[in-house]
Amino acid sequence: MPIWNVSEIFYSLAGEGSLVGLPMIFIRLSGCNLRCPWCDTKYAWENGKRMTWQEIYDEIVDFPCHNICITGGEPFLQNLTKLTQKLYDEDYFISIETNGTIYQPVQADLVVISPKNEIDKKLTLWNNIDWKFVIENETSFEKIYNYEKVYLQPVNNDPEIIKLCIQKILDEGHRNWRLSLQTHKILNLK
Repeated sequence: MPIWNVSEIFYSLAGEGSLVGLPMIFIRLSGCNLRCPWCDTKYAWENGKRMTWQEIYDEIVDFPCHNICITGGEPFLQNLTKLTQKLYDEDYFISIETNGTIYQPVQADLVVISPKNEIDKKLTLWNNIDWKFVIENETSFEKIYNYEKVYLQPVNNDPEIIKLCIQKILDEGHRNWRLSLQTHKILNLK
């Protein structure tokens, strides 16, 4: 029986990207292969509770929506095949948030790739990808010119970086870039 290492499961509104504002059940898996200094979920880098599918399902079944975000840490450090299949069997919409360093051929309605290092090129095989780039400064833009459906996320909702992102979006209007604030932080949500 598959077991996943889960940091937390909670119900809230999606706070970033194309799903912002949707009710969402978050399954945050433990473990990460990167250590980004601005990470706001460092507690998910390690530890966690080992859970079976039935234990996960028992925690999510009573939430009044069928939108799931599998996130981390880095969720692809764990085999997601059986978890995503079970969620699909129960008619859940599945989004997965990844740092882009590991590929798994799993079912997902949306994959949000937030690259920090070189990405695994097989990740581009999915049909529905959002690219979320954490913007720290002017040099952060150098790596995003070859992608479509790009969300620019100012690090920690920093006001100066927000202004920088707005100006870049306006200057590069033909690129279809979007501003993505961490609205859950603004609204003081989990």
